[in-house]
Amino acid sequence: MLIVALAATAMVIQDVLAVFLTQSEARNRAGLAALFDSLMWVAGILTTTVSVTVLQGHSLSEKAVVIAAVTGANALGSFGGVKLGARFIRAEGEAGTPE
Repeated sequence: MLIVALAATAMVIQDVLAVFLTQSEARNRAGLAALFDSLMWVAGILTTTVSVTVLQGHSLSEKAVVIAAVTGANALGSFGGVKLGARFIRAEGEAGTPE
């Protein structure tokens, strides 16, 4: 079940970074957006690699568990990313950000 945890963790990270990317772009923070875009790509490749590896081989039950875990992680990452991003991603000059 290590592969399930790896796929789900990578998906949460990918989604949190995707939300941060969107929030950074919306607040005209190009440097942050570029950073999150690059990091998101790495997490996305890891998610895809692990998921495809499981879907190509392994038992049907293990495939179902990975699909369910990644789907749940997708939702968790989106919710978590919005909550964290609302707290930490600010527009330039907005309270709490360096100018």
